[in-house]
Order: sequence, then C-alpha cells, then structure tokens
Amino acid sequence: MPIPQTALAAARRARTIATIARARAAGLAPIPTAEGRTALLDIAALLGDAATALETEEPGTWDGILITNTLPFDAMLAMHAIDDIAAATPSTCFPPQLSLYVTAPVFGTAPELPASLLPGGPVLIAQEGDLFVRLLAVHAELKAAPVGEDVTTLIEAACGLLWKHSRLADSIAADSARPKSAT
Repeated sequence: MPIPQTALAAARRARTIATIARARAAGLAPIPTAEGRTALLDIAALLGDAATALETEEPGTWDGILITNTLPFDAMLAMHAIDDIAAATPSTCFPPQLSLYVTAPVFGTAPELPASLLPGGPVLIAQEGDLFVRLLAVHAELKAAPVGEDVTTLIEAACGLLWKHSRLADSIAADSARPKSAT
C-alpha cells in the first residue's frame, strides 16, 4: 500500500525543521545556552525519527479506504516530545506547538501565532505587529500550499520570524530589567 502524500509532505517538513534545528545548534544562529543547543539536537533527532515513521509506516484502512489524516504511532510520540522540549526550552526559539508545522498537511491545520509579548511603547508594539503580520502571511501560504509542493522556503521563513520574535522577547525583558532613571 502506498504512503499517502500527506504523510510524505509532513516528513519533508520534519526534515526541513530538523535541518534548521541542527544549524541553530551549530551556532549558525545565536543560541545563548548549552541547554538550548542540546534541546535543538534532541528536536532534530526526534524530527528525523518522525520523518522516518511518516515515510515508512503504512497507513491504516477502514473498509478498504485509506486513512490519511492520522499519524503513525512513533511519529505521534515524537511530535509530543518535540512540543514538550520546545515549550521547556525557550532558547531554541521554536514555538511550544512546533509539531503543528509538521502535521499541517496531515490534519489541515495551521500553526498558531506565539503569544503576544504585550510590549510597552509604540516602537515595540509596531515591531511585534510587523512580525505577526509577516508570520500570518507565511502561515496562510503554508496552509494554501498543495500537499506535494516543496515548502522549505516557507518553513525557513516561519522559523526565522519565530526566532526574531524570540529575540524581541529577550529585548523587551532586558529593557524591563533596566533600572528606570528618575527625571
């Protein structure tokens, strides 16, 4: 029985994000902690495992009909672990629901935006707003992309925007931590 195109598309996405994670871990994008590097390598390995499961495990059938909107068990376990690692390690600059970028072709869902940083001041609000508009556009393109289409550029763009949002969060936190001068 052939592997569904939805599963193969999800596997390509998993491999693309794994490449991004390995590049970040190698220092091609600043990751501030050793914990972040370890988490990125763990995410990359789990994404590789998920991709292999998606590419090799035959889907189930129901009365002779191929079921294409489910994940193989091993891929599902890897997706849960990826989300747990991303949520526990913000220095990866990946969202807590990273798996939604992988599973979108299977389930027909789009990833969510990260939570607003609720920045103070018009400049920071505008910066975050710009990032959200650009990320929404990338998410819309990802959702509209045909299942067999290569979406590597879109995944890389989304991960880049998520990284910028994480950096903005660091900037806002550093600004908030500075003592305010009395004038």
